[in-house]
Amino acid sequence: MEDNPNFDLIIVGAGILLSILLLVYATFKSYPMDYDSVGKLIVDPAKMAIDAYKDVGFTIGVLVPWIIERRFIKFTSEGPLDCKFLRIAGAYIGYMILMYVLYPLIKASFDPLMANFLSFFMFPCYVILIVPAVIKFFQNRKKDVYEDIL
Repeated sequence: MEDNPNFDLIIVGAGILLSILLLVYATFKSYPMDYDSVGKLIVDPAKMAIDAYKDVGFTIGVLVPWIIERRFIKFTSEGPLDCKFLRIAGAYIGYMILMYVLYPLIKASFDPLMANFLSFFMFPCYVILIVPAVIKFFQNRKKDVYEDIL
């Protein structure tokens, strides 16, 4: 990627295209209702589709934030140890809000397929994009305050 800076766009585009193809396949494939010898359903079509939406949500949730962070935010983990612990604590508080407030709201507000897509999209998006963006924002504000004092 150092030799070809736009290669990341190719990776993201290919990943999103493959993800969309998986969604189309999982949504429209006709699954046979096969049962084992005791009458238990071998492959549950609804579970297969839900799993595909989870996987695609996570994949797109990694790819899209990755390219945005890589090109615009450019987060680094530099800084003193106490700042690193504050970052982790703040990120964990946000994660708890995400899991115990937003996640249940999404599950209650959307159909199961879309709810699973959004739920599995929001976690990597939070970790890869939102947390670094918030940290970078506060780092830049801190620099501005110091520059104003000097």
